[in-house]
Amino acid sequence: MRREYAEEQLIAALEQAPTSRAHAQFYLSVVEQAGSQPGAPRSVEWLDAIDRQLPNIRVALRYLLGNGCEQSALRMANGLEQFWWARGDLVEGCDWLRQCLELGQRQSRRRARAYGVAAVLLALRLELDEAERLAGIGLPIAQVLGDQIAVADLGDALGLVAGARGRPDDGERAFAESIGIRRQAGDTARLARTLEFSADGRLWDGDLPASAERAEAAVQVLRARPDPVQLATALTTLGLVHTYQSRLDEALEELQSGLDMAVRLRSSRLIGRAHYGFGLLAQRSGDVRVAESQLATAIAIVAETGDRSFLAGCVLALATVYESERPDEAVLLLAAATAQAKDGGLKSPGLLRAPYEQLLASLRQRLGAQRFGIAWSRGSRIARNDVLRAPPPQATEGSAADAALTKREIQVLALVARGLTDAQIADNLTVSRRTVHAHLRAIYRKLQLHTRSAATRYAVERGLR
Repeated sequence: MRREYAEEQLIAALEQAPTSRAHAQFYLSVVEQAGSQPGAPRSVEWLDAIDRQLPNIRVALRYLLGNGCEQSALRMANGLEQFWWARGDLVEGCDWLRQCLELGQRQSRRRARAYGVAAVLLALRLELDEAERLAGIGLPIAQVLGDQIAVADLGDALGLVAGARGRPDDGERAFAESIGIRRQAGDTARLARTLEFSADGRLWDGDLPASAERAEAAVQVLRARPDPVQLATALTTLGLVHTYQSRLDEALEELQSGLDMAVRLRSSRLIGRAHYGFGLLAQRSGDVRVAESQLATAIAIVAETGDRSFLAGCVLALATVYESERPDEAVLLLAAATAQAKDGGLKSPGLLRAPYEQLLASLRQRLGAQRFGIAWSRGSRIARNDVLRAPPPQATEGSAADAALTKREIQVLALVARGLTDAQIADNLTVSRRTVHAHLRAIYRKLQLHTRSAATRYAVERGLR
């Protein structure tokens, strides 16, 4: 609330000031300061700077859009791609990009690249019709202009759409073309990302060896050209693959490495993927309590960040955890997710199809036809956001409560584990940053920890959410 109020006051001040254009140009330079190469790795310091200045950047974008500054608006929106990808809200990123693309019709490399950025973010949100529409508009522009980076980006988006719609071979062909383009153009900045998209596609299609091969290839690329965001993503994907292959020791090491990097980046989106992986690990190890907590946290993070690319796996895993003791809730979850998938034109991933059918059959037998039907009908009517709603952060038995943390300290620790910055925690709990810092010092002292990463590991291992 305080951030929103401050932003409103800033807008009001700038509307009356003659320096609005200078303000917009200054924050455009802040966004672009890490270099102009598309997809270039951004430092944690750059991400922190954007996070701190986000209200100013929003005001600058509004000014550029409101005054018809098409090319500057496109520069700023494209420059923020890595922020939205690593730390920001995919919904907000999509909204800004769409507004920029509606401003004028001049064909340019910036416009072609904005179509690619927007289409990929929309595909990750599973807004497949809009992602495909924008990719269809942008691809001919990129081809005419000879912008190979944009062509590959748009190919990535089409690959993601094809995979989500149950056409994995079409998706893999699109990714293979993008990989070839990037290698020929020397575009190593985004090569690892396309390899990781392909690994994800192969994973959900059930081709685990091919998925592992792609993810390992991404890691190799990143050893030569480090990019912490992509490396955290690739390691988490490898951890998921090895979990499904029952190579649990390797999976634990990879997921932990990915989580450590995600915590340093303060990337909620990547922390959510790690929570999903730890939930699967706990489920396969028979630790139902931790599995439930981890999976519910992952689903809550999906709601916060807008990245729905791993939602189907989260929902199925959580419904499986609920099967024995909470079968009605399991049916509600599955029905809601199934109805939303049909509305969005999604197909059940090959990896999940057989477990999904087996779980449905088990729940029908457990509940009986009438009770199952009532629960399924209720679940089918659940609003999209309601299925993503998770309980607020709380401690489970044997977790942080044993260390004599106060209720507020437990809430702070849970929000740290979800990747929130100190400023975001302060906003979430309606307290000052100084109060958050005081709680963190108390947490570190009581738990005998020394870093934020160690605190996150503590919370993850004990199922704190």
